[in-house]
Amino acid sequence: IGIFKNIMETETYIKDIPSDGISALKFAKSSDNLLVSSWDNTLNLYDGYTSELSVKHNSKAAILSTDFNEDESGAYFGGLEQKVKKFDFASQTETNIGHHDEAVRTVEYDPYSSCLYTGSWDKTLKIWDERSSSKEVIRELSDKVYAMSVCRNKVTLGMANNKIVVYDTRSVSYT
Repeated sequence: IGIFKNIMETETYIKDIPSDGISALKFAKSSDNLLVSSWDNTLNLYDGYTSELSVKHNSKAAILSTDFNEDESGAYFGGLEQKVKKFDFASQTETNIGHHDEAVRTVEYDPYSSCLYTGSWDKTLKIWDERSSSKEVIRELSDKVYAMSVCRNKVTLGMANNKIVVYDTRSVSYT
């Protein structure tokens, strides 16, 4: 327990924080960058080493979830606007990928499949493959999605009514 005590005594505070509640945090896999989405409609990129704000993007509605793209040059995000979007950090441009019929609650990019997974309050799981012309696969669900985790070929959803469902993505057709 001694090692944990020392870790917990060291605090670093992020500068230039969002003005409303934090909806999601995501550390990059190959850098110290930190993505923060907020109910104040912002997507923020921080240097996790210096705690400095690198990029701030304002959206039209609260952003509920975000994740880095494959090479960490941008981020995917979604929220109350019901759209799934991609933001490029260098050019600071936003691209609309698609939409849900209600709020986008979860966004997760999977480098294993090179696909983006989104879960929504519209009771759907969508799989987005930007390399494909068909672009999206839709899985109708019994309840709203509140949480999601993607690991290789498994997608685990936390849904309304205390449901946890695991899908094997190898059985999904992308054509």
